[in-house]
Amino acid sequence: MTRTGRVDEALELYRYLLPLFHFDANPRLVQAIKYVMDLVGQPAGPSRPPRLPLPEEDRLAVQEAYKYAVNRPIRIVQE
Repeated sequence: MTRTGRVDEALELYRYLLPLFHFDANPRLVQAIKYVMDLVGQPAGPSRPPRLPLPEEDRLAVQEAYKYAVNRPIRIVQE
């Protein structure tokens, strides 16, 4: 988007995805990814040891970030 000059659209999309991006720097990234896969209907199963299950607090945070990202208003841009 930015390469084609659609910076405002890219920034809007980035703002909705940013809460999910924060999990990329979290030691529980694998568990978060697997949980999002469950949310989208593509279960990947539990994480294997030595990883522990995603704590409930983190599950709620991932779920909220996911909902925020997928429930953003869709704007159709004519080019």
